[in-house]
Amino acid sequence: MDFTFASNTEIAQTLGKRLAAIRLQRCWSQKELAARAGLSRNAIQTFETMGTTSLSSLIAMVRALGLEAELATLFHLPEPKSIAAMEAEAAGRRKRAPRTAKGQP
Repeated sequence: MDFTFASNTEIAQTLGKRLAAIRLQRCWSQKELAARAGLSRNAIQTFETMGTTSLSSLIAMVRALGLEAELATLFHLPEPKSIAAMEAEAAGRRKRAPRTAKGQP
């Protein structure tokens, strides 16, 4: 799903369905995921069906499923560049040839 034009509710419901699919791939019941995450079964069910949960509960579910690496890349920012590196990058770009007067080669 492309989240660009999705509402917050649609994104949350999609995330709930994705975690449910991962849970089912592992052949875990909602009760088992709840026990591993330290949450109630109702909290798991509510997130999987409606997409509503707290951030803390979402993190607990993600960790219980062993998906911590996914969190690390969620808001990954590129390494900041130094001014010298940006200047070197700009210097390496192709430049246009100078204009010539009309009628001259």
